[in-house]
Amino acid sequence: MTIYIDIDGTLTTTPTKAWGPVRDGAIERVRKLVYRGHAVYIWSARGKNYASQFVEKYGIKGVTTLSKPDVLVDDVAGIRDPGRIRRIGPEEFIRDGI
Repeated sequence: MTIYIDIDGTLTTTPTKAWGPVRDGAIERVRKLVYRGHAVYIWSARGKNYASQFVEKYGIKGVTTLSKPDVLVDDVAGIRDPGRIRRIGPEEFIRDGI
């Protein structure tokens, strides 16, 4: 599976504040996904450098970092429909995983 995970408000508890407290279990959940062989991308609207610093700060290995896109361009109409891209909230991610 290819999985994109946001930082602020998803891996942390504060959606509008940089470097907010990390949610309990979030980093370990990411590590488990990597260990299981999933392609994990950590992204942020704050940019690639911010995502890279976050990953380095928490010692997360085996992920790719990038900036969250402002525009998604794809040949599939309705790519953002709920049936096309699965969206799960931070609580569900930590509690149940993917």
